[in-house]
Amino acid sequence: MQDVATRTLETLGLLYATTFGSEDWGRVLDAISELVGGNGGLLFVHDEGPAELQISAASSHYLASDVELYLKAHARDDELRWVRMLDEAAPRTLMTDVDIWPDRRLYDAMPSVRFLRELNLYHRVAVRPCAHGGWKDALAVLFRARRGGIRPAEARRLSLLVPHLARAIETQRPFRLLLRRFGAVLAALDRLGLGVLIVREDGDVLVSNQEAERILDANDGLRRCSRSRIRAGDAEAGARLGAALQRAHRAARLEETDRFTTLELPRRTGADPYLADVVPLRDHGDEMGAGFSGVLMILVDPDHREMVSVEGLARSYGLSPVETLVCRMIAQGMTLRQIAESRGVSLDTVKTQSRAIYAKTGTRNRRELVRRAMSILPPLLDRNGKRIH
Repeated sequence: MQDVATRTLETLGLLYATTFGSEDWGRVLDAISELVGGNGGLLFVHDEGPAELQISAASSHYLASDVELYLKAHARDDELRWVRMLDEAAPRTLMTDVDIWPDRRLYDAMPSVRFLRELNLYHRVAVRPCAHGGWKDALAVLFRARRGGIRPAEARRLSLLVPHLARAIETQRPFRLLLRRFGAVLAALDRLGLGVLIVREDGDVLVSNQEAERILDANDGLRRCSRSRIRAGDAEAGARLGAALQRAHRAARLEETDRFTTLELPRRTGADPYLADVVPLRDHGDEMGAGFSGVLMILVDPDHREMVSVEGLARSYGLSPVETLVCRMIAQGMTLRQIAESRGVSLDTVKTQSRAIYAKTGTRNRRELVRRAMSILPPLLDRNGKRIH
């Protein structure tokens, strides 16, 4: 039997392979469950935005009919209690059925538990992978009745995996939209208003879309050198980028664990830095070829204003109409003083509103606000390069 470290790396490899909109979540849930002593898992992502961003997945050895019956006929009240308790807990808190129902007589009498026992299941643990709350997600692991619930060492393993699962869900979002809207990922990359680069460890560019080429052609903080390799604009940023690429490539080859890296790449023009997510990439499908391992870079240009929409952000975090208006103006690059003058209110009023916006969204500045907005509602483009939503 493989040791825990090897199985952990292989589980991460399965997560890295979900990037291009793969529906192979069953294998991922099998691997996570096995690693933490469970019998199987369920994953849900609920989003108020495009329907294509919803995920409902179960371990591969669970019958779809059993999962559907459990969710529709038995788990409604049960699920509402889980949701409330997970919402009230600190981000990424593992919650067990014992935490939720300390009165075991009440737990044992629940229709959902009686149904689970028919399948020889009993204990459960659940967690919300998304720490920033931009969408609602939940991972649940179920355990055989005879073995008891999750153990301390297994809980630590699950806690280590959760940030990787969260990043996989977030990274997949724009590509999931491409796959479901246009039936392809790589062939439809130019329909995405985010810069996308697939590179090797040394920065050699294998794939790029139009938005990435626009950023590289500007030669303002990120460029392509004579050997078709990407380079940052200054030495310090270049060192950070090089190290991030190496770590991500080693992780893609399953040589080490690496969560992800988000870099700010300063621009010589003084504009807001580019934001670059550097993540390991594996492909078990048809996009890059079976067994591919490399590095994915997703680039956000905060000054490419026509790509930014705050509608999803406002919906996810419950911004008021006034907060949504101010948020939109911040995202478009207006200063607080300009916003105050435009709206005919005091600067102190706008400062108070901006602080509320940053507090609600868990961001600290315009760059983070824009990045969060584009993560929640990835920019899809029409054939003329105009944002669809």
